[in-house]
Amino acid sequence: MKKTALLFLAMHVSLFLQAQVIVGVSARYDNSFREWDIYDDSQSVIGEFVQRWKQTGDFTEWDVRYADAVGSVRQKWKNDNSRWELRINDQTITMKMQYPNDPFHWIITDDDISLDYATKYSYKTEDWLVTSKGYGSFAMSEYYEQDPRDWEVFDELDDEVSQAIRLALAFTTIIVSAPQK
Repeated sequence: MKKTALLFLAMHVSLFLQAQVIVGVSARYDNSFREWDIYDDSQSVIGEFVQRWKQTGDFTEWDVRYADAVGSVRQKWKNDNSRWELRINDQTITMKMQYPNDPFHWIITDDDISLDYATKYSYKTEDWLVTSKGYGSFAMSEYYEQDPRDWEVFDELDDEVSQAIRLALAFTTIIVSAPQK
């Protein structure tokens, strides 16, 4: 019985790792950045980021849904936005600022794979890209210039990079680039 349960769990996790390709992230409502939809190449919603405490304006904790997986994103420490953790399907991804007080350069890691993620141009949050070598490329750009509600995702990362890391890249983009309202 235990072996069957472990086999089922292993198959479920491997399906999660082979999930759809993320091609876009959009704010669900035009006047709020508290709920985000994640889209695949058929323009179907395959996931979401939802602010956990909407009534209080607390942007430090989020709920994540992607395919059949449910997880969370939260600041590691309440008053320090330089370090976040995404937890989904028994995976923990750490997102931390590469330099103190510099939200334009991040390190995204699951302890096996570490990616440098930064804005394309200094102090402009319209374009983001993975600057690490060896794992392929990943970039996010605003669909409409100077409008942080809609993002295009260009994902050519290697298969060994988990969907959880891809979600962390997308979350880092929106939490830094979108107004907190």
